[in-house]
Amino acid sequence: MIELLGPAGSLEMVEAVAQCGADAVYVGALGLSRRDPKYEMTHDQIRQACLLAAKYNTRIIVALNLEIDPGLHPAVLRKVEDYKKWGVAGIVLKFRDVMDVVHQRFSQLPIYASIGCNIRRYEEMLRYKGLITHVAMSTLIEQKDDVLSFIRDAHTAGMKAEMLVHGNRCINGVGGCTLFKYFQPEFVEIESRDTDGTVTKKILGNPERGGVCYRPCLGLEMPEVRNRIPPDVLKGVAKEGNVAFTIKPPELIDYMAAGMDVLKVQGREYSLDLITSLVKTYRSMIDKFLKSGADADVAQEAQALSELDRRRDLERQEKTEALHRSFETASHQDS
Repeated sequence: MIELLGPAGSLEMVEAVAQCGADAVYVGALGLSRRDPKYEMTHDQIRQACLLAAKYNTRIIVALNLEIDPGLHPAVLRKVEDYKKWGVAGIVLKFRDVMDVVHQRFSQLPIYASIGCNIRRYEEMLRYKGLITHVAMSTLIEQKDDVLSFIRDAHTAGMKAEMLVHGNRCINGVGGCTLFKYFQPEFVEIESRDTDGTVTKKILGNPERGGVCYRPCLGLEMPEVRNRIPPDVLKGVAKEGNVAFTIKPPELIDYMAAGMDVLKVQGREYSLDLITSLVKTYRSMIDKFLKSGADADVAQEAQALSELDRRRDLERQEKTEALHRSFETASHQDS
């Protein structure tokens, strides 16, 4: 089975993505996932999401992939206990300590290694052996032969292979960038109180603790950015860049034929119309592959993705500009 995993930053998006044919929908627990809190869900909303998804025979996956203070581990376990009762099909985690405590209590619950784990090699997969059931492929892996090797390695390690079908190739890969450390004076603390009583504090600007950075790599023309980053680091960032990507349909067919298990559509923060259009397009592509195999004609989907790429890039640019404005505001307050 090839699992199409779609995003949802709201209950409306949960139902829409399920209607469009996603096999599973991933949501973020309030204060505990790598997104702005406005794209996360309260404990009560996650329960509602499970009920909505069940109407369409779709599963819910919950992301708790922030760096979580050990003092919150008991609260996390209480949440996961409820998730199991509600029928949640798995959780997305990044940090090993959280994986350990969750797996120890809920050994049968599938754990999806977050894309932020930045896993590239078989040796890295083995560090999580016995803990995770699904391994997300690092965004640093671009070449076809390397993708095929990743699929083989994941299966050898006894894990299902997952890839983002579109997203950002962050500096050093998603989860591997450390540029944010130069902008600590502008970090902003955000407190959230969940409906189950859990209180969390996110740090805007630090992706590991807040889920969101200021995207300085896309604002190198800003004096506030250039003046913070050491010249040698700045040179490397300018050369490497942070680019958006989309896996093209012909290659995606080859990856499915090679055994890629999960295709993940990124974008809890994107517009409902864009995400539903992406999910419909990938659903069509998967269905054609399941019917015709490597000979599937996906020219129509390729054409649709060209337009969706353009729309995604526009939304990405708008969100980047908003983050830069937030940084400038925080910078002026700090000074």
